[in-house]
Amino acid sequence: MPWGKYGIHGTNKPWLIGTSVSSGCIRMRNEDVEKLYKIIPVGTKVEIDGPIDGIDKREFKKLAKGNSGNLVLLLQQNLKSHGYYKGKVTGIFDEETENAVKRMQKDYGLNESGVTSKREYRRLGMIE
Repeated sequence: MPWGKYGIHGTNKPWLIGTSVSSGCIRMRNEDVEKLYKIIPVGTKVEIDGPIDGIDKREFKKLAKGNSGNLVLLLQQNLKSHGYYKGKVTGIFDEETENAVKRMQKDYGLNESGVTSKREYRRLGMIE
């Protein structure tokens, strides 16, 4: 992953599996990790993606400087296709991405916060 390193590991707290308690690691039952270890080589690229509308589907994920991942990549691609972003599409929400968001927000009469949410996604055509 170009924007971080995360682990796939077992746990001594199996009741936490599936909850938002880590900084991105994949928590699995120990017996499942042992099975996975036997069939997947160490270092295998793993892609994990989540919904644009957030984990609980009530609120769209807000993106800001410091975020990274596939959703940032999608945002950068859309900002670029609309002429706001001139940089390299990296999946890292950096200062250049923030400035592109602010330019787009200014053009649409939005608060120039540099933070994206549902209204920015709509303006860019990422959602209907």
